[in-house]
Amino acid sequence: MNFLDIFLIIISSAGFLHGVLFAVYLCVLKKKKTKANILLGLILIFMAFRVGKSVLLNFGNDLEPLFIFAGLAFLLLIGPLLRWYVLAMTHVNFNISRGYIFELIPFFYCLLLVFL
Repeated sequence: MNFLDIFLIIISSAGFLHGVLFAVYLCVLKKKKTKANILLGLILIFMAFRVGKSVLLNFGNDLEPLFIFAGLAFLLLIGPLLRWYVLAMTHVNFNISRGYIFELIPFFYCLLLVFL
């Protein structure tokens, strides 16, 4: 392993750690827990999961295929969560209604395919 590989692992791991810690702060430790903070925390968790999966995929040996394909399915959650976050920031009384849940159908479909 050369210097650039080690540097990439350190930077990626720092990004993963910062994403997880900030998400925990937003969702658990912050006193004013708004819907926007929770949605941003979820976005950060899924992005950190993607970064961690990519590091393991590039530098790990024999990564479980279920883990790889589940990570690809979680990409489909980032779009709706980002849309809901923007709506929560721009509308005072934002609630996730039943109509918004239909945006998660592609994620559940791909997650089901992962287990098949």
